[in-house]
Amino acid sequence: MSPKQVRISKIIKILIFCLIAGIALFVLMLYSSIKTKSTNISRYEPFRAYVGKTWVLQCETYLFQEDDSYVLSKKHPFTLMDREHEQWTYFQDRMALDQSDVKLILKIPAGTEFTLREAVQYTNGVSGFSSPTVLGTISYDKKHYPVSYRWGTLDLAKSLGKVENCWKFQQAPWQETVDTAHYALPDAEWW
Repeated sequence: MSPKQVRISKIIKILIFCLIAGIALFVLMLYSSIKTKSTNISRYEPFRAYVGKTWVLQCETYLFQEDDSYVLSKKHPFTLMDREHEQWTYFQDRMALDQSDVKLILKIPAGTEFTLREAVQYTNGVSGFSSPTVLGTISYDKKHYPVSYRWGTLDLAKSLGKVENCWKFQQAPWQETVDTAHYALPDAEWW
C-alpha cells in the first residue's frame, strides 16, 4: 500500500467512527428527551404530611386496571379514583369505548385503610406535562392492592406568571377537608 492509500484508509476509518459515534449520541439524546422522567417528591408539602402513614379513606373509591401504556409505576399497577377526582369523567368515557383500555376492578368502601408509601413527580417526555402521583397500598377484604393516585394540578396561570407555589390539590379520599393552599414542587429530573 502506498502512503497515500494508507492516509485515505485512516481518514475513512475516522469518518466511519465519527458517523457511528454521532448516531449513538443522537439516539441517546432522543431517548433521554422522550422518556418519562420521575423525581421523588415525598419530602415536599403537602406529601410530607401523608407519606409513610396509613390513612382511612373518607369516601367510596374505585380501583381501576389500565392498559400497561398508561401505568406510571409497574410496581403499582392499579389506579385509585373517587367520583370527585378531576379525571373521573375521563375514566368513565374510556370505559364506555368498544375496546376500552381501562376496566373497573373493585369498589372500595369508605373506612378502608390506605398506606401511602411515596410521592413521585412524573413528567411525560413527549408532552412535558407533570403528574404528581401518590403510590401506596389499599388493604381491603384481606387483600393488598398496590395503587397509584394522581394527585395535584398545575395552576397554569400561576406557573406562567412565575409564581413558585403553583400546584393545587383536590380533596383526596383520605382527607377530611380540602386543602386550599398552593404548593411548590420540583420538575422531574432526567435520570
